[in-house]
Amino acid sequence: MRKLNTADALTMARIIKKANLKELISGYIKAGAAIGNKKSPEARELGVDIAGSLLELLANEDISSDFVALLAGVSEKTPSDILAQSLDATVELIQNIVSGAAGDFSRFFKFAGQLPLK
Repeated sequence: MRKLNTADALTMARIIKKANLKELISGYIKAGAAIGNKKSPEARELGVDIAGSLLELLANEDISSDFVALLAGVSEKTPSDILAQSLDATVELIQNIVSGAAGDFSRFFKFAGQLPLK
């Protein structure tokens, strides 16, 4: 697995725009920040809510193909490999993309949220 790069951030930005996710992501970030204990029932509930939103998002074929392309690029696999791999492998890959071995998209979102607006 390679590190996230600028092209990955741009792909994620296109997905966010296509799916109109800006406010949803902002809400999840705020909700996550308000939860002190990451193993609390509230944190688990937020995780289930995020997973449900992701599944709903991926029901859109255009967005799901962009998402699979992002996963394939980061994992250095083909889109067909991603679609054929186990669900556990895909979940682990997503976790690594969000805040793990591949880099940290959550850091990017925190940074973006701190930019001054004019």
